[in-house]
Amino acid sequence: MDRRILLSVFCFIAACSAWSQTSVPADVYQRVEAAIADRAADRITAVLVGQSTASWYPRLEAYMMKRARQLIIDDDLELARVVALALVDANLDNREAVDLYQSVKAALAQREEARKREEERRAVAAFKQKEDEERAKQEIAQEFNAVTNLQTGQKVYLDKDVNQHYRRYNWDFNLGLANLSYTISPDEPMMKYGVSAFGSFFYLGESFSVGVDAEGS
Repeated sequence: MDRRILLSVFCFIAACSAWSQTSVPADVYQRVEAAIADRAADRITAVLVGQSTASWYPRLEAYMMKRARQLIIDDDLELARVVALALVDANLDNREAVDLYQSVKAALAQREEARKREEERRAVAAFKQKEDEERAKQEIAQEFNAVTNLQTGQKVYLDKDVNQHYRRYNWDFNLGLANLSYTISPDEPMMKYGVSAFGSFFYLGESFSVGVDAEGS
């Protein structure tokens, strides 16, 4: 019975000792997290390289891989690349870290290519819009005259063919079919009747007008 108790105690102590040797110290986690928060690539690499010979280093690598994947989920690809590269620098045999680094690097390259294409598209659209605006200005200058209101300063555009008058030609004609007059005199009354007509025709130009105005009875 005593032997069993002693054996149990010995196994418990051995297990505690093994666990303590394979667990990552809390201060190492703190240093790594501080370096990640500061986005300090050199400090991340320094922590990993400095602890690469520790017995619990595989646990630290596994933790850093999880952090890199979480950064990818958070769409922080640049920092994920830094963490993966630090793992590769500390342990070239970590194929999982190498594959992760290559995947993140390819994703960043694709994103940069997409950004360049978008910038080119915007540049082409802006150039085309500028050409359209210049073409519209030229068409306006050819077809319209710019007139500025001296009081308000507002600019308006008038058709070059516009006439200052309502129409080019202006005419009218009137015919009197029953013109009657009655005159009372001491000798005898006098009544007159007849017809009359009058009319006019004018041509209205930009700076002159010409025509005739006539009447008769």
